[in-house]
Formats: sequence, structure tokens, C-alpha cells
Amino acid sequence: TGAQTYNDAVTLGANATITGVANTFASTVNGAGGLTVNDSATTTFSGAVGGTTALSSLSTDNAGTTAINGGLVSTTGAQTYNDAVTLGANTTITGVANTFASTVNGGFTLTVNDSATTTFSGAVGGTTALSSLSTDNAGTTAINGGLVSTTGAQTYNDAVTLGANATITGVANTFASSVNGAGGLTVNDSATTTFSGAVGGTTALSSLSTDNVGTTAINGGLVSTTGAQTYNDAVTLGANATITGVANTFASSLDGGFTLTVNDSATTTFSVAV
Repeated sequence: TGAQTYNDAVTLGANATITGVANTFASTVNGAGGLTVNDSATTTFSGAVGGTTALSSLSTDNAGTTAINGGLVSTTGAQTYNDAVTLGANTTITGVANTFASTVNGGFTLTVNDSATTTFSGAVGGTTALSSLSTDNAGTTAINGGLVSTTGAQTYNDAVTLGANATITGVANTFASSVNGAGGLTVNDSATTTFSGAVGGTTALSSLSTDNVGTTAINGGLVSTTGAQTYNDAVTLGANATITGVANTFASSLDGGFTLTVNDSATTTFSVAV
């Protein structure tokens, strides 16, 4: 009914369910079993989880908080965090079909390696911005929680889908693959936001806007929205590009030695010299 405190290393010889209040794994956790933790307070992982022998899976209930302070969580299957997650150190999450069903906060780096879909259902960095966020180039990242905020770079090496309107705030954000989904995308970036793949090529975004500092590099050849595209910062073309939207605005400079095609049923506005 109270706390479980494992000050020594823990090994799992079978699937295990831990039910308690304020559970602490002060050292490592290893073993090929699945770990389920039910905790209405804070579950704390102070050491690496799966660093020697990856767990088969890890899941937490939707009450309380999970504090990942040991730098690494590795599973051969899914990691499902139904409660809020806090990062107490730079963290690498390795698993298949990882889900953050609630918020993620903490002033540290989050790296996610996932060959399936990593899902962020809640705001990321909404209370305490992460220092950076990166994903590997396999699978998909689903941004469904409306907000991802970092003090440094966000690097999405895999395909990104938007399940809701999303605001991305960071420095030197990179979408290395495609971006799709019927939500609107707002990007705040004081450096360069890079779109290396097609945006809206499969499912058009509802809108796209950037803030008025930094640069947006359109290198993926296509940006398609059902509504407006508003580029408040400078735009550079790294490839021939087709812009399809309604009431598109280029509020700053537009440069690049490539072809630009604009499809717009309303007014396309070039506010400065092209």
C-alpha cells in the first residue's frame, strides 16, 4: 500500500507487475520480462533500464508521474507511459511503438529510437522545455499533443504525422523526412527550420506558419495545405518547389536557384523582393 524501494540492481525473471505508492528503482533494471508499474505517486528510475538485457516491454498506469533519471530505457517491444513523464538526465528511449500518453517535461535531451510509431499524445516541454528532441530514421513520429518545446534543436529523422494543430518551438528544427496530417503546423525557430521531405504530400496540412526570425529551408520539393501558408521569416529553396495553399504569404525574402511553382485560389503575397 506504500512505497517499494529497490536500492540494489533488479532483474526480471518473468513478466512483473509492481503496484505501490512512490516506487523507486535506485539502480539498474534488467531482464527479458515485461514490467508494468502501477503507482499513484512518482515512480523513479534512477539507473539504466534494460541497459544490459532489454526488457520485453514497459508500461505505467495513468496516475502519478514517471521520473526517468537513469539516462536509458531499452525494450524489445513497446514502452507505454500513461502517466506524465519527467526527465532528470539526458535520455535515450529504445523500443518498438513507444507511447507517451501524457506530458513530457524536463530540461534534458530526449532521443527516441523506434522502428514503428512513437506517439506523443500530450504536450512535450509545455511546463519545462526539453533541451533537445531527436528521433531515428525508422518508423514514424505522431505529434498529437499540440506542442513540442525545446531550448535547442528538434530533429525528426523519421516521417512526422500531425494528429492535431501543433506548435513547434526550438532552435534549428529539422524535418528530415515527410510531414503529413490535417492539423495546422506553427514553427517558432530563431535559426533555420529545414523541411527535407515533402510537406502535405500524402495528407495536406490545414495550414503552415513560421515566425519572423531565422530562416525556413524548403528542400523537399512540395508544401501542400488546404489553407494558408505564412512564411514570416526568410525562405530558401534547396530544390524545385511547388507550394499549394490558399492565401499564401512570403513576408520576408525568398532566395534559391530553383523553380518555384505556386498554386493558390486566393492571393499569393510577396512582401519583399524575390
